[in-house]
Amino acid sequence: MSRLKYTLQQLRKTLSKTFENYVITRLLTRLNDPDVKFICQQVVQEGGKRWITDLFFPQLKTHIEVDEKEHTKRVEHDFTRQHDIENATGHTFKRISEESFEKVNESIDAKVKILKGEIEEQKKNGSFKPWDPEKEMNPDTYIERGKIEVKDRVAFRTIVDACKCFGREYKKIQRGGVKHPRENDNYLWFPKFYPNGIWNNTLSDDEEVIEEEHTDEAHAQGHRESHLKKDINKRIVFGHVKDNLGNVFYRFFGEFTLDRTETRKLTWKRTSESVKTYPYKKNGGEKV
Repeated sequence: MSRLKYTLQQLRKTLSKTFENYVITRLLTRLNDPDVKFICQQVVQEGGKRWITDLFFPQLKTHIEVDEKEHTKRVEHDFTRQHDIENATGHTFKRISEESFEKVNESIDAKVKILKGEIEEQKKNGSFKPWDPEKEMNPDTYIERGKIEVKDRVAFRTIVDACKCFGREYKKIQRGGVKHPRENDNYLWFPKFYPNGIWNNTLSDDEEVIEEEHTDEAHAQGHRESHLKKDINKRIVFGHVKDNLGNVFYRFFGEFTLDRTETRKLTWKRTSESVKTYPYKKNGGEKV
């Protein structure tokens, strides 16, 4: 994905909030650093809790919160939420409040100055890693790293790209999953978490549990029984997701294990947020 396309995708999330859109657009324009990644409406999950912040800079571990006038009605709640996130993640917060035009711009410029100083400090000590959106979606990035982690919110354009991370190159895949090329007790799964024909798979809000359900009860019972008899009890999950522009990606949600105590429907619980990657032989691929 190009930087321009990514930027448009992110800013589109702010269009319904005019003040937030102004602040974020001006802040990014003043920062003017294409090597710095930003995420609008960043989801933060920790210990079963889930929050969303207005703007996040992953390299700096810094959140920007845009406080519209309504913030004055919930100051205590917002700061409690901020402290919860800070304590859970170690991240820092910077807040910009809705005031006069001049004061808002002064606040934005002050935050930009601080951010630039933090970037410069990282560059001096060698810890700064320039953002490369193409590299983020390249399977070779994670093969070289030796693992994929949920915290990195890894997403690939195709199922084929995801499979490359586990030791095999396919030319085309026309099914919802394939056996793990290197681990006999594992499976690579690419579910849709919404009604899809005869399937209605759901992902819990905390992304810890997947319920796999067939809409026909008779078939569903047979499906459950057949899986309970299988030796493959683990699944590495890349869920089918769409961004705000309608582009389809396959995002890594972790490794899930079958809950054999649940007999009503197939239930998979996340048991790892990190999985091992393997090099693949570049042979042009095969169809499955």
